[in-house]
Amino acid sequence: MLILQNKLNILIICAHGAVMSNMFFCKSGTTIIQVTCGTVYRVFDTISKILNLNHIKCHKNNKDTILQKIENVSICG
Repeated sequence: MLILQNKLNILIICAHGAVMSNMFFCKSGTTIIQVTCGTVYRVFDTISKILNLNHIKCHKNNKDTILQKIENVSICG
């Protein structure tokens, strides 16, 4: 069980905005799905790269698109 836990990464889904500051507290390798309304803010790309986070943007703010992004993420390393 401990071996499996060491291979798991974290998946965070959040709306675009101030909540994105939580990425500073994430472990390296954490996947963040950022839900936006279509506006592109590249600052979060830069922060994610520096912190070694897997940053995925979801520009279509609807349930099906968000679920599709989640299904495409592997949380086991």
